[in-house]
Amino acid sequence: MSCVSMAMIKQVARWESYAVMILDVTAFVLSKSWVNESYT
Repeated sequence: MSCVSMAMIKQVARWESYAVMILDVTAFVLSKSWVNESYT
């Protein structure tokens, strides 16, 4: 049982890191486009 829960925790942590990375990229792209729009 502990092995299964550890595997699930590792999988969730991996998905969480993916989500954080995607959010970071999205925020970066949005901020870049916003800066470009405000400067033009």
